[in-house]
Amino acid sequence: MLGELTAAASTRPYQIDLQWTWSYPADGQRPPHRLRRCAGSFPEERPGRAGVLLTLVELAGSRAPGIRALHLAYRADGERPDVAATVTMRGTGAAAPDEFIVGHRDDAGTWQQTRLAPVHRIDYDDRPAPGWNVSHTLRVYDGPGHLAGTLTVRAGAAAVDTANEWRWHPRGGDEIIVAFARDHVRRPLRVAGRPPWWPVRRRTGLPGPPPQPLPASIYCEAAERRDADTGDWQGSAVLLDLAAEAGQFTYYELHRDDAGDAVQAGLRAWAAATGDYGWAGRLYRLLPAVHRRLDEPAPDRHDGELRRFLLIFETTLNHLQGRAEALRLRQDLDRTPPPALVLLAEGVGWTPDQTTSLLTQRHDIAQASALYRQTATATAVRALIHRYTGGDCRIKEHVATILRTNAPEPIPLWELWERAAAPQPADQDVIAPDTWTPARPVLHTERFDGRPATAWVPGDPPGIRRYFHSDRDGTRRLWLLRPGATEPEPGPGVAAGDPGIVEQEPAAAATDGTLWLVWSVGRGDAGDLWACRTEDGSATPPVRVTSGARAHRPAAAVDQDGRLWIFWEVGRSGRSDIWTRRLDEHGWSPAQRMPGDGHDHAPSAACDDDGRLWLAWHRGGDTGAGSALWAQVCDPARGSWDPPRCLGEGEGAQRDEFPSIVSWSGRLWVFWHSDRDGHWRLWGRAKARDDRWTAAFAATGPAAGDSGPPLSDKEPAAAVGQDGRLLLTWRSQRGGTGYQSRTVDTRNREALARLGRFDDRTHYLHDARAGQPHNLNTVSVHLDRPADPAEVEARLAAFQPLHTRYLCVVEPGGRP
Repeated sequence: MLGELTAAASTRPYQIDLQWTWSYPADGQRPPHRLRRCAGSFPEERPGRAGVLLTLVELAGSRAPGIRALHLAYRADGERPDVAATVTMRGTGAAAPDEFIVGHRDDAGTWQQTRLAPVHRIDYDDRPAPGWNVSHTLRVYDGPGHLAGTLTVRAGAAAVDTANEWRWHPRGGDEIIVAFARDHVRRPLRVAGRPPWWPVRRRTGLPGPPPQPLPASIYCEAAERRDADTGDWQGSAVLLDLAAEAGQFTYYELHRDDAGDAVQAGLRAWAAATGDYGWAGRLYRLLPAVHRRLDEPAPDRHDGELRRFLLIFETTLNHLQGRAEALRLRQDLDRTPPPALVLLAEGVGWTPDQTTSLLTQRHDIAQASALYRQTATATAVRALIHRYTGGDCRIKEHVATILRTNAPEPIPLWELWERAAAPQPADQDVIAPDTWTPARPVLHTERFDGRPATAWVPGDPPGIRRYFHSDRDGTRRLWLLRPGATEPEPGPGVAAGDPGIVEQEPAAAATDGTLWLVWSVGRGDAGDLWACRTEDGSATPPVRVTSGARAHRPAAAVDQDGRLWIFWEVGRSGRSDIWTRRLDEHGWSPAQRMPGDGHDHAPSAACDDDGRLWLAWHRGGDTGAGSALWAQVCDPARGSWDPPRCLGEGEGAQRDEFPSIVSWSGRLWVFWHSDRDGHWRLWGRAKARDDRWTAAFAATGPAAGDSGPPLSDKEPAAAVGQDGRLLLTWRSQRGGTGYQSRTVDTRNREALARLGRFDDRTHYLHDARAGQPHNLNTVSVHLDRPADPAEVEARLAAFQPLHTRYLCVVEPGGRP
């Protein structure tokens, strides 16, 4: 097991002293672990900046009574303090170490290691080398007069851009040179209790002071012995981080290799190193000039007795200044040590969760004020749920689920529905009810899907593509449902995420594998038309078709010559007119206003089997009065438009609006929505051979074999598939029956299956619990992953308004 890790700032500049212990049974294995270091925060918070300083297995070596080891490490340059080279010596004797090990990281990042054992002697030389402030050389002999290798460490180059050097030249091999960081090499390292073999022997005849250990980024001394009473092995290590950054907290972690990245309690430590602030020189400069001149008469002399005397006080003053500058870090949320986090949290009224990581605690305190401002909002609840469970949620208020008998609720839902009809005989003027398929929803939504545009394309896969506009992601934009898909995808757009711009009302036309899409883009009342072409699965960039015309509700058609026609509605100065442009091999034609009475809306266009282009629209309905369908035809032989004609009964009390014209089964058909029977339903009629139009027939509702509820069906879009079937798509409120006031209906199995889920719209007391009154302001929070609802509710209670109650629900299998 591992003992507690402690760290303390040394009085020497840029040095932090660490200690820890370990133990293991006589017949067991030494606990493998590594020491990690990171400046400013714990390594787990910034793994990209953390580096391994020491691996115990490499340091302690094989088990032996009284084993002792010294370890020097040299860090590489860069933000991540990885070790670039090491020197390790182990032994229990007095003459020489038993082992001498050097390791380095090669150009490929692979760790290479050389072990020399036994060691006969080590000669040590610390004479300065030209151009270097510090130079140390070890000559290692593995036999009498038999040199095994030479290690040279040089630091403090006179050239500022020159890195320190670690050189190992083995016998009979090439010299290995490793550059290491320009760490703070200020004074010789002095460590008490070094083994007598460090250094073992000094070259004879070398003048100067007694030898000192090699400069290094890390100095570690470890020892291991066997307890005489228990027989267990007891180990201890002292590590000196000699290159810690001054005025900043440095964090350390001990990781057991067999425990992954988990860190046990007590195996974390931190300290802020002091710096070299030059207090001896600063005090010396305060002395009278006469004293300094007598103390150091030569200008280049810096070892006077007064200066050396002031060095006694420099260490203490440096340490005091370093501690004082570290005080500001206690207000730095990103770098302050863990005990200070509690004080910072109290300053903003936050209670940190001690069970989470320090990175999460820091983030929570930083966001506490913003979270307080968002209390009782959906944004705050979602942020808290993500904080506690790591997942997302959906939020539902139950104030609208109380049964009311005196006020029908509005239905906020519009969905896309569709049904198909088999090909009809050429003389059939009405689509027989038994040829229609049952109406079904195309997609499910809780918001608004509308204005469908459909066209058959031979792409991959072939089929009818359905474009529509929707606000399902918060902003109205275009969406596309491909053939065979169950979920839509975002369609083309030009707004680039601007929430103030609305993209809507698509119109589609396809021919020979090419699909044209036209839609309206606008802000407020202003709007322009944009268009793009899709061919072989790739779409061209959208182009603007109109400019400043308040254009909307476009229609598109391709004539027999392959020319694209677009029509649109323009409302200005109390009028509503239909305009058109044509795209051919010469480009776009000028915009032209179609003849009308100023009350024309919602154009639709298609070509018949004779190649004539038909345009249909509805006229009237501006003031709530009746409206009727109108049409006119362009004969390609003459190149002109015939006069408009009214389809059917003309204007009356009913409102016939939003036609969709299509060529199917050898003739033209037009479908629209109308309230002629008291409900908004879809109707249709066919064109006879003499250009007369047949009587209207129901396309949805009981008369058309449709048993759906009597709710609104609007804005049809007709398209013909490859199999010759007619597909009719529209927007409907049929799914809105679930929003109407009702209690539990035991006959409705679908509604019973949704009880307690997000899409449950049955009216009952969702938060009825023993001993707790019902709260009209109950808000249910539907979690998308398993969690304990009671525990999550308890955590949310601190952010729960007095008038609101949170009810947590885990959706079965995640989101429905």
